[in-house]
Amino acid sequence: MATTFLPFELGGLTGDNLKNVDLVRGKFNEALQAVNVRDAEIQRLSNVNGALQKQFTEANRLVTARSDEVTGLRQELAVQAGRVQELRNQLEQLAIKVPKIGVQDLVSQFKGNIDRINADVISRKTTGMLVDSVEVEVRGGIDVSDGLRITQLPPSALGETSVSVLKFSLRPTSALKIVEDDDARPR
Repeated sequence: MATTFLPFELGGLTGDNLKNVDLVRGKFNEALQAVNVRDAEIQRLSNVNGALQKQFTEANRLVTARSDEVTGLRQELAVQAGRVQELRNQLEQLAIKVPKIGVQDLVSQFKGNIDRINADVISRKTTGMLVDSVEVEVRGGIDVSDGLRITQLPPSALGETSVSVLKFSLRPTSALKIVEDDDARPR
């Protein structure tokens, strides 16, 4: 809202006119009205300036807060980008790394499964067959770089002459328990 200022001109005042009290009083009243209008406009502009200053201060505070958030997000993004790169490297390593299993682990897997099957048959107390012995034959690659391990060969390496054969048998242990007889011992 723009204020229109009343024009105030001294035009036509001369030494003779200044002796005319009504004319001087009228010019003085015009000057006071102009000063009051200007003072009101200065006050309005001061109020608008104060409101704009508050908005500017709040905007600066918000910009600083958002800038801090952006900095934090950039740091988090950098951390996550590093994590993505680590995971990508691990995936690449897994793609070229062939699976391996230790021979003892392989035998233990078979033995554990057979023991579980036999325990299931015994726990049911019904007629069933117990696994007495098992013969296992595994064809694959043998890796001796870190102990004896069987490795999965890539498809290009599979062939009759390129695989190793590992054979083992699982037989039950004796069920007899030998206990010393206390009475038979010499005293």
